[in-house]
Amino acid sequence: MSGDAAHALVHHRGDTPGGESQLCCTDAARLLDVPPAALQTWSERLAFPCDVGGATGPRFRRAEIEALRDALPQAHSINGAIQVARRRVLA
Repeated sequence: MSGDAAHALVHHRGDTPGGESQLCCTDAARLLDVPPAALQTWSERLAFPCDVGGATGPRFRRAEIEALRDALPQAHSINGAIQVARRRVLA
């Protein structure tokens, strides 16, 4: 990802009242280098990353997206990457 793209993600993120950083679906998908539809499918069918959005549309916790991004290159499947990412987020 280019520096400009990463910089844009920082400016488009949302923060919850507790300070937890969130990304809209498009930004999260861009960070993972997948189509937004794939991210939504994983969220719906595999329950990770968790969609914490509301009326404004799907939103995802930055920590879950970053854990998944780090796990994807090492995993042999999305299911494997999600298992690794979940463990990292819960640790």
